[in-house]
Amino acid sequence: MPRVVGGGGGAAHPGVAGVLVVVAPVGSARLVDQSLSDDDRRPLWGSLDQIRADVARYRDAGLDELFFELNFDPTIAAADADPKASMATALHLLEELAPST
Repeated sequence: MPRVVGGGGGAAHPGVAGVLVVVAPVGSARLVDQSLSDDDRRPLWGSLDQIRADVARYRDAGLDELFFELNFDPTIAAADADPKASMATALHLLEELAPST
């Protein structure tokens, strides 16, 4: 989970109490059709509902922005991956996980 580093604003931004540091693991997002058991799952891997719950946990921890890295998912980025299916998956994630306004 992300952690806040105190005093991040320094003299340039005295109103900023901290800086949010996020480390995204390689292969940071992978959508699958069936839910994965908790023993077999990394954050942001799993069914749409599981990924949605992970996003909520990051938001509740204070994260302002979250980037979904799909370039390491072989179903999307492999040389023989279907470009139309890859784009459909990426757009589906964007639509389903977009912040509500």
